[in-house]
Amino acid sequence: MAVCIKDCIQNMNLVIGCTIGCSYCYARNNVRRFHMIDDFEKPEWVWNLTHQAHALGIPVFMKEDLLPIMGEAQMVQEFPTAFYRVLEEQKTWQK
Repeated sequence: MAVCIKDCIQNMNLVIGCTIGCSYCYARNNVRRFHMIDDFEKPEWVWNLTHQAHALGIPVFMKEDLLPIMGEAQMVQEFPTAFYRVLEEQKTWQK
């Protein structure tokens, strides 16, 4: 049985901006186009996105590479309900 949770996953970045300055950066162009922050060279945390997601019932999962930046207390790692159903289904499979 194949189970796809792709439709349950939505992606967002909690940091807007970057100090590296790559000439080919698509993110800089998007920020400029949609006027997301004033200065792309000064990254900003977008905490309200987490709050908005929770208000809409959307789980938030921060990647592990944010741990040194966020700290353990600020990390949010939630999974969609469908993901837990997949894990339960996989437990029934024979090895």
